[in-house]
Amino acid sequence: MALDRMELHWFPMRVAHHRELRVRDELQRLNIEHYLPLKWGQRIYGGHIRRVQVPVVNIIFVHSTQDEITREKMYNEELSYLRYMMNVCQGEESASEIMTVSDREMDNFIKATRHDDDRMRYLAYTDFIDKEGRRVKVVDGDFAGVEGQIKRIRKDRVVVVCVRGVVAVALQIPFSQLEFIT
Repeated sequence: MALDRMELHWFPMRVAHHRELRVRDELQRLNIEHYLPLKWGQRIYGGHIRRVQVPVVNIIFVHSTQDEITREKMYNEELSYLRYMMNVCQGEESASEIMTVSDREMDNFIKATRHDDDRMRYLAYTDFIDKEGRRVKVVDGDFAGVEGQIKRIRKDRVVVVCVRGVVAVALQIPFSQLEFIT
């Protein structure tokens, strides 16, 4: 399926390591909608330990048109660190297309990851790809409204929320706060 270069899409984009915050700041300056998953960490600056927000992965999600992103990548030095992620098309050798994420999937992922919480851990997408799980919706608590699948990961039953082919997060949520989706 050909991508309309003039339509708004969520693009998961790789960022050169340690450039994520600079890219985020530049996207904010340009008023381009984006999402960078962050967590709290500790860094040493001048011999002092500081609590700072750090990127979870070197991927930033950009909500824009392909033409606008490509133009900014070409002419804006701060955004030259962005790289499109590609889907490999099945059946066609060496064919690929730029990966996009649906608005619904992105909204769900943002709801699940907007709070840095001890009940949440990021997963490599391959950690659970073969496991089937029942679809659930969180109906109470900080993660209310989030939809995912119940999966068993390392002997724990968790709700997994993923952006297909990109990243996933496991949430430890009590079963009393879940509702099964049919």
